[in-house]
Amino acid sequence: MISSMVRHIIIVSFFISFGTLRAQTADVSNANFSTGVDRYVQPSEPHYRLLFGIGGNGGLSALTPQTTLGSISYEFAPSVLSAGFISSNPVSRSLPRRTYTEFDLLYGIALDRLVPHYSAPSEQFHTAISAGISFSSYQMNWRNFGRGRPPDSTFFLLPQNTSQYSIGLPIQLQAIYEPIRYVGIGALLFYTISTLQPSYGGAVVVEVRY
Repeated sequence: MISSMVRHIIIVSFFISFGTLRAQTADVSNANFSTGVDRYVQPSEPHYRLLFGIGGNGGLSALTPQTTLGSISYEFAPSVLSAGFISSNPVSRSLPRRTYTEFDLLYGIALDRLVPHYSAPSEQFHTAISAGISFSSYQMNWRNFGRGRPPDSTFFLLPQNTSQYSIGLPIQLQAIYEPIRYVGIGALLFYTISTLQPSYGGAVVVEVRY
C-alpha cells in the first residue's frame, strides 16, 4: 500500500517537472535576445521629395554646357509623380550663346530599401525610374549685350537670335542614399527624346524629403 502511494507520487512529480521544463523552454525560445539600442524605424514613409542638382549635359556637342536641375515629387509607393526642370548653359562666352531649357512632368516607379541597425539609425536607399512628357526650348543668341549698354556697330551685322520649341519624351533614373531622416544625396541621369538638340547627361543631387 505504501509502496503504491510512493509510486503514484513519483509519477505525478515527474509529470509536473516535465511540464514546468517545457514551459521554461518555450519562454526561452520566444525571448528577444537583441542587445543595445533598438533599431530606428521612420514613423511614416516619406511622401514628398525635393531635389536640386548640378551636372553636365552632353547634348550641345563639345560645349558640354553646365546644367542645373530641380524637381519636386509625390510618392504613393510604389508610384511617383514628379515635376521638374533642366537648364543648360555653355561654359564659354563666345557667340553664339546656346541655352537649353526643359520642363518635365513624369510618372515613375520607386524602389525604397531600408537597412536597419541596432546601434544606430537605419539607412535608406531610394531609387526611381520615370518617364513622361516635356516641353523644351533651344535658343541660339548672337546679339547679346549688357543692360544699359548700347549695341556697337557690329550688332546689326550679326544674325538674328533664334528659338526652337518642342514636345519630348523624358526618361530619368535617380538613385539616392538617405543616411539621415530628412536629407539625402545621390545622382540623377536624364535623357530626353525630342526634335531639338538631344538632351542627355547627369547630375549630383541633394534631396530634402518629408
